[in-house]
Amino acid sequence: MGDTVRLVVGNDASSIRMTMAKATKTPPESREMTPEERAARLRAYEDVVRERIAKWKVEQADLIRELAQEGVDVELVQDLMNRPNNYVHVLPILAKHLQRSYSQLTQEAISRSMAMREAHPYWDLFARLYRALPPTNPAEQGQPEDGLAVALSFSMPKEKLLEMIDLVSDPHFGPSRVLLIQALRRSRDPRAAEAIERLRDDPGLSKEIATWRRRKKR
Repeated sequence: MGDTVRLVVGNDASSIRMTMAKATKTPPESREMTPEERAARLRAYEDVVRERIAKWKVEQADLIRELAQEGVDVELVQDLMNRPNNYVHVLPILAKHLQRSYSQLTQEAISRSMAMREAHPYWDLFARLYRALPPTNPAEQGQPEDGLAVALSFSMPKEKLLEMIDLVSDPHFGPSRVLLIQALRRSRDPRAAEAIERLRDDPGLSKEIATWRRRKKR
């Protein structure tokens, strides 16, 4: 049960954290279940959770070992999101592993752990991987496109604004554009404001942009 609590409580502040919470969420209970049946169901689900955590640890073993060699000790790469951005020195390691073949959840976790201003040297890498992503497998946990979108947004150098506008404006990239457009919202460049105004009627972005106005009125 300890791993379950750590995974849910420690990773509930972003979409990947919600993904992991879903992976560990106890299934709905029927009011007609006896206490023994509920306990048995909970034990079975915890077994599934432990199996998933064990698989992630095996999959990430090389990455975790390399991080530890640089003084960054975590059980899973997901845990980096629970700590301050005091691991900038291992960004090259994360960038290297971001280009390897991992499960969708691990791919997303690596990307999100790199979502910081200091990762701006890797912006072109994020953009290349984002453009080349295959369709997400809905049967598998994780949203790699969301992780890369967050990394692109938070690490965007000023000189990449026009390229970011192109990415945000392309409906091919689907719902993850809502994460990309946050970079335009933070930018003070007039071209960002102009792009937001043009995208105000975009079906995939209109609701998000509308919420900004409502928040300002409060």
